[in-house]
Amino acid sequence: MPKPTAFLCFSDLMAFGVMKAIAEAGFSVPEDISVTGFDDLVFSSYTQPALTTIQQDFVEIGSKSAKLLQELKEGKQKGQHLYVAHQLADRKSVRKLN
Repeated sequence: MPKPTAFLCFSDLMAFGVMKAIAEAGFSVPEDISVTGFDDLVFSSYTQPALTTIQQDFVEIGSKSAKLLQELKEGKQKGQHLYVAHQLADRKSVRKLN
């Protein structure tokens, strides 16, 4: 069975666990397997290698979510897609493919 070349994790905490499992299996990040996260937690820039991740504004997400929930409860809103700005924190856990 071929090994994966990359993991796209839906949180930085999951990415930390994946990076640990990769090392325990005898592989290296990013030389053997690339890893990305999603959150940009404070510790993400301190992992070895530093985790490539998506930065997002948790305060804005919480504020917009609370407002939408209140509007749903009051019958003022039936549902809506919300957009919160995000940005790639390009660090060292992903290697470029040739």
